[in-house]
Amino acid sequence: FVIMWDSRNIKSLFNLKGKVEHVSNVIYHGICSCTEEYIGETDRNASIRWKEHSKPNHNSLPAKHLAQNPNHRFTWKIIRHAFKRKSKRKILEAFYISKLKPSINNQLDIHKLLLFRNGIS
Repeated sequence: FVIMWDSRNIKSLFNLKGKVEHVSNVIYHGICSCTEEYIGETDRNASIRWKEHSKPNHNSLPAKHLAQNPNHRFTWKIIRHAFKRKSKRKILEAFYISKLKPSINNQLDIHKLLLFRNGIS
């Protein structure tokens, strides 16, 4: 009498076609039904961030746009996976804002970029 054991990974027992991806650390692009555009970044789940933009009492620029225009809707897409470090993600977001020039984004502050903190000798 011989007993044979065949091991399998537990994930091989389940169909993963309906898997929901929780995408984070991304640069995203939103297009309103009125053709206004917005570029944003997040380190959190992108779909949760997009839902926040849809709330009229939220403080984001797309939410303010939707509060002023209640019949408008945004369509969102991820344009780039980004870095985990916020500073690098913000630089990448600024690059896409300068490249695509979305109408809803507005520049609030000017930050001086110091390439050589101690000057050039």
